[in-house]
Amino acid sequence: MKEKLKENEEVDKDEEYENLNIAKEKKKISNNIKIFKIIILSVIEIVIATLIIILCFNLWKGKDNRKYHLKENNPNSETKIADEKINYSFKAVYNIISTNESIKLIDPLYLGNIKEISINNEKIKPLANYTFPSIGNYTITMLLDISNITSFYRMFYLIKNMISISFSPQFNTENITDMSYMFLYDSQLTSIDITNFNTSNVIDMSFMFSYCDSLTSINLSNFNAQKVANMSYMFSGSGFISLDLSKFDSKSLTNMYSMFTYCKSLEDINLNNFNSENVVDMSYLFSYCDSLTSINLSGFNTKSVKRIGFMFKHCISLSSIDLSYLNTTNVEEMNSLFEDCISIKSLDLSNFNTENVVTLGSMFYNCTSLTSIDLNNFKTHNVTRMSYMFYNCHSLTFINITNFNTQNLVNINSMFEKCSNISYLNITNFNTSNLKEMQYLFAGCELLRSIDLSSFTTKKIKYMDGMFYKCYHLQKIDISSFDDNAKCDFIFDKDIPPSGTVRLNKNITGKLSNKLPKVWTFHLVTPKYL
Repeated sequence: MKEKLKENEEVDKDEEYENLNIAKEKKKISNNIKIFKIIILSVIEIVIATLIIILCFNLWKGKDNRKYHLKENNPNSETKIADEKINYSFKAVYNIISTNESIKLIDPLYLGNIKEISINNEKIKPLANYTFPSIGNYTITMLLDISNITSFYRMFYLIKNMISISFSPQFNTENITDMSYMFLYDSQLTSIDITNFNTSNVIDMSFMFSYCDSLTSINLSNFNAQKVANMSYMFSGSGFISLDLSKFDSKSLTNMYSMFTYCKSLEDINLNNFNSENVVDMSYLFSYCDSLTSINLSGFNTKSVKRIGFMFKHCISLSSIDLSYLNTTNVEEMNSLFEDCISIKSLDLSNFNTENVVTLGSMFYNCTSLTSIDLNNFKTHNVTRMSYMFYNCHSLTFINITNFNTQNLVNINSMFEKCSNISYLNITNFNTSNLKEMQYLFAGCELLRSIDLSSFTTKKIKYMDGMFYKCYHLQKIDISSFDDNAKCDFIFDKDIPPSGTVRLNKNITGKLSNKLPKVWTFHLVTPKYL
């Protein structure tokens, strides 16, 4: 019995000991959980504290990381000038006329180059477009990183609200090679200050100031143009009243196509010392310069030029021009050279070398005041087109073109149309063996009384309608070498001369003769040139 009680006591002691160990383990686990919770809470507190510090730092540093709202701008007050101490690339004034429109500040191509923007001296998040809260003028300063770019192509293209812009001396453009389209269609721009530009490596300036309608003047005296090859459309459609390019050393220039076209307000242009020795294309150069009364070309070297077509087209105020400085030895295109020069009364082309010219079409088109023209020196053996060459030159009374070599001529449509004061034309020297078109050739030559076309062969002619349309006084024509191959619905109009004589090929079938006045006297002859 005693032994059994002792045994039970020992069992109880073991169970008590085991329970004690379990209790210790639970307490230990509980303590570990408390420590872990403390650590977690401490980490959370540290994270929260860190976020608060970062947020406070950003709020202290600036407003770039939160939504920015400009203060309402008073359109009647002067624009606040940005802090001069701010490091910026350019400063521009934008005229805002609508609050419901997203305004382009710079072309999106350069969004990645923006480091900082301020509007009225208040920083905003870098954006290419912005919606302003009220109408009025706003001063924008922008800091750009251009260290890794060589092109300003379209940088301010179609910024229709920008009215002025200036660039800081710190804006280093030394590595820029392309400034094409830079300010194209900035129609409200009235002032540009680019005197700090380094253009020593620029190759392309095409369309640079094109269609800046409101821009009337610009200082380009510091421009280095030594490497520029392309100036096509550079000033086209702009509002310039005067331009001084006398400091341009443009020895690398090859393309002047439409450089000043549609400069309708341009009254004076200084091209003294302008280097054009390597220029190939001058077509449309001064076209539609409506206000230009004189052009001094004495500084031009045109030995390399191949194209001068439309060069003076629609220079309606130009009354005279000295062309003695133009070297046309290599010129191939002279089409529409003086088209619509309605104020020019005479032209001295005695120095023109036309050895390589291919087209003379519309050369004097609508030169309504031109009273005389001497083309004795013209060599035309390579010319294929003379269509509309003297169209509506109604002040001309005589044209001497007996020296013309027309062996390659293909088209003479309307060549003398509306030369209403010419009574005599000698074109018996014309070689028409390759001619295909001569529609309305003498149409509107109201005083023309006789014409000898007996040298004309018409084997290749496709169209000759209206040749003598409105030739009211024509009384004698010789078309004895003509055949019936050409398309010809009519030669005269309904108001035909009441009488006249015509020499006609006796071998024709009657198709052509049916287009001639029935009341005329017909002389059927054997043609000399068929």
